[in-house]
Amino acid sequence: MPKPVEIDLNKIGTNPELTDVIYGNKEVICKAFSMNKSTLTQWLAEMRSNPKFESGVLNVTHKVVLIHIETFEKFCVWKSQNRYKQTRG
Repeated sequence: MPKPVEIDLNKIGTNPELTDVIYGNKEVICKAFSMNKSTLTQWLAEMRSNPKFESGVLNVTHKVVLIHIETFEKFCVWKSQNRYKQTRG
């Protein structure tokens, strides 16, 4: 069974200029990574379906989504490295 995720509410930010922020909302991620919201939504769905990255997306309520910034960055690197690899089915 996976460990429960502990969240330090003081480390959740809405301003991407804060360097010690661990989690951000969709607006922060969009601004920090220069992407639009629809692309982010699609990528978050990919993260949720990948066991390696699923812990980086927290659905706190049906409207509030918190994204672990470091995990999202690792997902972007992984996505870049694997973009031309075909999945075998």
